[in-house]
Amino acid sequence: MPRHIIKIKDHYLLWSTVVDAPVGACHESKFDMLDRLYFYDREPSEADRSLFKELVERVKRQGTSHKCLVDVEEFIKFNRAGPGQEPLTLSEIYRVYCLKESIGGWSPRGKYSS
Repeated sequence: MPRHIIKIKDHYLLWSTVVDAPVGACHESKFDMLDRLYFYDREPSEADRSLFKELVERVKRQGTSHKCLVDVEEFIKFNRAGPGQEPLTLSEIYRVYCLKESIGGWSPRGKYSS
């Protein structure tokens, strides 16, 4: 599954380009969890670990692991993270996926780490 890492405030989010929404999140104090989220479906090779390290460094510099120099706002612009696959604002994504708040009674299905 194609995925990127983004950082909003004090949380890292694993972002799926398939569903255009977060598929996992962890607080920066639990950074080791990001590794497990990223490699959930396989045992990483040394090359995988090296790439992951590069991605994390890119996130620290620009807020996303995307190779194009786009900031987080631009990256999430066409997201489908909300109810009915409607786009959410950066603030709403943070509230729903990081702080586990609901928006009008809606919250995403599935499990998200904290």
